[in-house]
Order: sequence, then C-alpha cells, then structure tokens
Amino acid sequence: MRSVTPPPGYSCMLKSDSEELVKRWLTRFLPGLGEEDLMNYRDRLMADGFDHRSRMIYVREEHLHFMTSVHRRTLISNINSVPVERWIY
Repeated sequence: MRSVTPPPGYSCMLKSDSEELVKRWLTRFLPGLGEEDLMNYRDRLMADGFDHRSRMIYVREEHLHFMTSVHRRTLISNINSVPVERWIY
C-alpha cells in the first residue's frame, strides 16, 4: 500500500477541533439549545460530513431531518439572516 503525504499547507482538523467548531456553530444559530440536543445534532452533522466550515455553508433544511421541526426551521432562518462571511465559529 502506498502512503500519501498531504501537500504543503494542507491542514487536517482533529476530531476534537471539528466537534468544537460544529458545537459553536449550532449554539450560534440555535441559542438556548439543550445539551442533549446539542450533542446529538453535532454528532449527526459530523457523521453526515458537515464537520468543517467549508462544508457547513452548504447545510440545507433537507439535511436536518434528524432535528425537531422547530429547531430545523429556527436554524435555517437564523443561517439565512446572517451573511456567510459574518458566520463566526
């Protein structure tokens, strides 16, 4: 098996960094989210590949089928009200 070396400047996020990023993103757009829902939603988003800023900008309502309808609508509404360049993670 051949080993592949990442190109210079390539940055690989640690799982713990990704977990923190997604957690901050959720609390930014779903303020007041309970700890249990926060952890469940974070884990599902990460499992579905939304674990990095460059991917999270593509989250749409149809990706959030695991959330309650209220959380899903609130998240999408809050995301749409803030320009992507102002998303602070």
